[in-house]
Amino acid sequence: MRDAMRRPYLQYGAIVLAVGALFLASKSLAIGHNQTQKPGGEDPSATWLRFAPKGAPFSVRLPNLPDERVIDLGSCTPAHVYRVRGSGCYLEVYWAANLSDYMSQTESVRRVLAQLVSERRLVLGWDDSTIKRDRAVAVDGNAGLEAIAQYSGVALRAWAFPLNTKDIGGPSPSHDFIALLATTDGSESGLRESDRFFGSLSLYLPFPEADGGSLAERSDPIADLLKLMASPVVTTKPVPLNRPRPAYTAESESANVQGTVRARALVGADGMVKEIELIDHLPCGLDQEAILAIKKMRFKPATEAGKPTEAWTEVEVEFQSRGRRR
Repeated sequence: MRDAMRRPYLQYGAIVLAVGALFLASKSLAIGHNQTQKPGGEDPSATWLRFAPKGAPFSVRLPNLPDERVIDLGSCTPAHVYRVRGSGCYLEVYWAANLSDYMSQTESVRRVLAQLVSERRLVLGWDDSTIKRDRAVAVDGNAGLEAIAQYSGVALRAWAFPLNTKDIGGPSPSHDFIALLATTDGSESGLRESDRFFGSLSLYLPFPEADGGSLAERSDPIADLLKLMASPVVTTKPVPLNRPRPAYTAESESANVQGTVRARALVGADGMVKEIELIDHLPCGLDQEAILAIKKMRFKPATEAGKPTEAWTEVEVEFQSRGRRR
């Protein structure tokens, strides 16, 4: 009798579970579709590399290696400028090191940021544009400022941060100035790459340079531990399926440059390279050629419990002298 009374409830429960499973499956399919079909037809997982100049207290992701030059921020203050063109946007990084204590003051940062934005607006021919927003921002616990301007559908966004880079026990205070500028054409791809650019910024104190090492080549034990804790246990590593030959620049050919560029590549579950971090470098534009060769590589992805998963792996791109090439 009791079983007969419980049977309708069991049947009802089975129906609810079945409907719930179908709903979750449909949502999963919809989410997967939305992740692969982004508006604008551009792959959001396109490979970017993490860029960190030697000795710099920051790193940021860029679509390619940037061009570099030195400018005067005013009062004979030299600053390195790194520029690269993206899809629908123009990205710039400004870095000035070993500044006096005045750069720790908010008004000084605001003045320099306004100067950079003003100079960029003049280059763009924005005669009557004004800064629409000026507000405080923070990255990795470091306080900074943001400025945003718009003119005829073109958007300009800028961040600026003062960093106290005084070594413990150092004789005097020292500060660095970091600024990011992104000019977009108003397109969805441009805005998306601008957001990716700003969202990738990491700020930290530089390591001592006593042994001549580069910040890009150092590891942060705490960050490594957190990355290890957050990363899944990989039972097999990525295996390269091809080794595209790199191209040589005319400058490297003239100088007969040879050597190896080592890099870390993040390989996705689909076997495609998602991110690249250079470990070793070569001159004459060969870093860029190495990145282009790595982007063309395909891998058998790493697996976790038999399922494909993304994982980092180290790769090398060799550049041979003219006499050794086949």
